[in-house]
Amino acid sequence: MQEKIYPKRTRVYQNDTLNSTHWDHVNFRDDDIVVCTALKTGTTWMLRILSLLVHQNTAVDSEVMKTPWPDYRMWDIEQEVKEMDAIEHRRFIKTHIPLDGLPYNENVKYINVTREMHDAFFSLQNHWSILTDGNLASKDKYGDKPFPRFEDGGDVHQRWKDWLTKSGGFKWEQDGYPFWSMFSYVESFWPYRKLPNILMVHFTDMLNDLEGQMRRVAAFVGIEVPEEKWPELVNAATFDSMKKDLKTLQPKFDKMFKGGGDAFMDKVDGIWKDILTTDEDTKNYESRIGQLDPELREFIEKGSLELGYYPDGKN
Repeated sequence: MQEKIYPKRTRVYQNDTLNSTHWDHVNFRDDDIVVCTALKTGTTWMLRILSLLVHQNTAVDSEVMKTPWPDYRMWDIEQEVKEMDAIEHRRFIKTHIPLDGLPYNENVKYINVTREMHDAFFSLQNHWSILTDGNLASKDKYGDKPFPRFEDGGDVHQRWKDWLTKSGGFKWEQDGYPFWSMFSYVESFWPYRKLPNILMVHFTDMLNDLEGQMRRVAAFVGIEVPEEKWPELVNAATFDSMKKDLKTLQPKFDKMFKGGGDAFMDKVDGIWKDILTTDEDTKNYESRIGQLDPELREFIEKGSLELGYYPDGKN
């Protein structure tokens, strides 16, 4: 029988947004759920799904989405931990730290959400373009240099190349500019996908079978939902419902993004097919995606539903 290999923290992630050492202060509970995502791969969506599963109602209140984010660089971590410890319901915790920078606890559930990389890139472009002046100022304060500004009307092909070939700042990453690597993020989870407390979810699967993926998440975290509740919960997790309710669910977005939740919730999936059409666009993509485990590449590009199986073995 092959011995299980467990994740280890081998890196410290500190930049204008993240500080992975904040996790040293977190007091884990055995039923914690950690949502592990790179930017723009389905973070808010998965958190909303978990809020619906944990509370089992569709209340639109910022309290139902009360989500600790320990690694956010701006937080006073002692105050953040106090607020975390005061949460009475089952906690779902957000992180943008890859698995090689997180403490691993066998009793905690880790959910990684990934996304097709072209779609993630275009969603990230929208995210970058709507950062408020206050948000950018905080990045300037905590970064080692001013954060690059998005240029309206700039060359999307050059931004695509930069994103695939330039590090956002972590010396061990080769891509992700000006943020951090989405490729390295999902790579950090891939070798451990068979562990019983790690679930890998794909954004495209959520788009194509929301109820199926919500049921899969519920089974993974051990939450039973009465059958008659499912239609209501699934409807509350749709794109249209979330967009309508996001101002209440995430009131801070008005300060973080120009246009608030309306601008943050974007539909970009598939638009790249008519834009990133040059040979160089393809070459740059192949150069990076070709470095991955072929099975991981298939998962990123297609999702589990198209593959016909779940690479983590959790059906």
